[in-house]
Amino acid sequence: TKSNGLNCLGFGWFIGLGLSILKKKTNPREAEPSKLCASISSSSLFVLHLRFGLLFSCPFIYCSSLLRGNQISNFSPYPMAFKPNGKSPVTSDHDDKIMLFRDVTPGPHETQLRFRLIHFWEAWNPLKKTLIGIEMLLIDEEGSVIQGFISPSRIERHLSKMKPGSLYKLNNFYGSSNKTMYRVSDHAVTVSFSWNSELSVLEDSPTPFEEDRFRFHSFEEFQAGCDSKGDLYDVLGHMKLVNGQCLTGTPVLDEVDIARARHVLVHVQSYDGPVVKLYLWDQAARDFCKKFKSYERTPTVLLVTTVNTKSLGGTLALTTMSSSRVFMDCDVQPTVDYFSWLGSNPQSAELVNAEVVTKRETLTIGEIFSYIRDGSNKEAFFECTATIDDVVHGSTWYYISCSGCHTKATKGPTSLMCSKCGKVNISGVPQYRAQISVYDNSEQAVFVLLGDAGFELTGKHAAELVSSYFEANGDQGVTQEVPFPEALISTIGQKHNFCVKVTQHNLDGKSRSLTVTKILPMESPPVTEASGGNYNPTTLEEGFETGTKVCEASKISGDSAEGSKSNGDMDEMGKAKRLKRGGQLLEGRVTGDIQPNDSKNLTEGDSYEFSRFYVIHNSRQRKLTQLSYYIQIGQRTTALNVTLDGPMFPVHSLSPQKYTNLLRLASTPTYLPDVVGQIVIIQKIKLDHPELNIDATIGLRLNRSTIVKLILCDQQAADFSILQSKKNRKFKVMIITSVIPKLIQGKLILHSSPATVFYFNKSIDYIKHFKRRIRDYAKTCSTE
Repeated sequence: TKSNGLNCLGFGWFIGLGLSILKKKTNPREAEPSKLCASISSSSLFVLHLRFGLLFSCPFIYCSSLLRGNQISNFSPYPMAFKPNGKSPVTSDHDDKIMLFRDVTPGPHETQLRFRLIHFWEAWNPLKKTLIGIEMLLIDEEGSVIQGFISPSRIERHLSKMKPGSLYKLNNFYGSSNKTMYRVSDHAVTVSFSWNSELSVLEDSPTPFEEDRFRFHSFEEFQAGCDSKGDLYDVLGHMKLVNGQCLTGTPVLDEVDIARARHVLVHVQSYDGPVVKLYLWDQAARDFCKKFKSYERTPTVLLVTTVNTKSLGGTLALTTMSSSRVFMDCDVQPTVDYFSWLGSNPQSAELVNAEVVTKRETLTIGEIFSYIRDGSNKEAFFECTATIDDVVHGSTWYYISCSGCHTKATKGPTSLMCSKCGKVNISGVPQYRAQISVYDNSEQAVFVLLGDAGFELTGKHAAELVSSYFEANGDQGVTQEVPFPEALISTIGQKHNFCVKVTQHNLDGKSRSLTVTKILPMESPPVTEASGGNYNPTTLEEGFETGTKVCEASKISGDSAEGSKSNGDMDEMGKAKRLKRGGQLLEGRVTGDIQPNDSKNLTEGDSYEFSRFYVIHNSRQRKLTQLSYYIQIGQRTTALNVTLDGPMFPVHSLSPQKYTNLLRLASTPTYLPDVVGQIVIIQKIKLDHPELNIDATIGLRLNRSTIVKLILCDQQAADFSILQSKKNRKFKVMIITSVIPKLIQGKLILHSSPATVFYFNKSIDYIKHFKRRIRDYAKTCSTE
């Protein structure tokens, strides 16, 4: 077509030239042709040629294109557009380069994408509560799906144009690597809007685009990827229960309650697989309620996209994410197909036992805290079996509530008021709000008993206990708070199955106390720890030691099966074993109020026999010993000061660490080590009032070439200052126990802890060996 057009253009040009000359010749005012040609300038001749050439060439070009069967619109003097990287050529109205999703690679692209916007959502940082950006799910004409992203600074520019389901074209973008966690597409690249990206609606597209694309997983596939934080897949199945309600009648969905709880719990079965709990949160819960109520008959089929897998108490659970969408019976083709399958397999839609299916997950205290530490989790209820260790003294165990709504009452000028009811003169009723310390094999926690939970534990209402106290004390107790009643104290040592709630305060890190909403019955009656009986530490089920001496309990570290011995004196073989081993350190903690005449007031250096203590897992990052557990001395523990024949226990058990080990403990803290070194610098010491010192700095030589800074704080600074005031400790060798090693700007710094103690005794082997090394080094230097 291009060559024919040029030929016609030249042919029309000669015709135009002839006509222009003929026009001049036939003009009566003009001279003869020879004079005419001489008078015409070269510039005016070119203008005439161009004018008549273009005029007469157009009809020939048009006729030539018709004879060849081409459309005039196909003619272009410019080369045809090609895809980048040598891909197949495509054409465009605006000469743009169009790229398919399969050709998108990392890096900047000055090309055009055409796609359907399936869905978009806000991505938030759950810990910092900041907006990360807008994420999108896009599908092109080949059915390929890719994830899109718009940074916060560019959201306002593009958001007004975006509508789910619409077709768009995007000029200029950046291909960034797809994230490794919570991906919603298989593509390795994400389409990121860049500074020069232009998004516009694609109108009258001759190419069809699919409406949606799903990625379904079976129960086994969900189970295999549980807690992996990998790709988010879609679940399809039929509903068994909605918030614990069967689908025989229409389940009642209270939007106000759901908005307060922020979630809906649906039990879903995919084909003939197991029933799975599906938690729909926030926007997904609102969409579920809206769709569920829009159907005239109760819907049965449910499709939820991009769900995350969680293991709660060893049971698989699915939870929605910000990207999740909800579909039901006839919304999309997969739900229509599943609805047809369900109609031909009615046995799969049989009812289930709601009480069995809706049973809450059973977690240990440690697992509940792990759930809280995961920033992506929401409020939830769990069951937890734990033993009551003590009541939290110093806290009030009840509050005065409104008799109508049970909200905490506030004191007005002359009466009690309720902020919720708006009443200014209400009757106050005591309600439980008791804090108890509990433990299991994994962790300790503080549980808060509210309302009926306190009654279920004690068998008495809070109002009854408060009234009994005032009746027994007359007018003396009217102006003071009621102390913990015997009904609560008597539960210490009992083992119960608690239903606890993880609240938003727990998730935000504002509180570690867990709210108890119900005391659930156990398979066997609650057991109160008695003084008799032996304890089996291999199971640690009770976490309660009876009639065993603390020195014998120290052997658990080597072999937990040796930790239990019957009541009575230890035999000679046991004594010999302990003397050989040289003493094992074990961390202990005392809880509850300690009275001045209490036998639990321990004296440092004395020997004691403990019975009825607890063995508890130590979850602290910096432990006092290298053991993974500690003993807890509670209200029922008895401590007997004993006099032993012979050197039964070593005076101290020290284990100073080398410089390399201190560096390792600074980067990966596990326990508080001991250190031996020579004092070379002493700063910030006030000798006039050493007991008032709250900080001190010591330069401590650990070896020939290494001097580190040791910072003493609070009581440890005062103790060292007192020692320094009595005798100059500079250049003395000492052992410092339970220090905290830290790396600050690449340098090792040692800090004291509340457990830090100083030893200067020259008879200690570690001190003797260190001083010997100093002398040997000094001799070597003098010889050289």
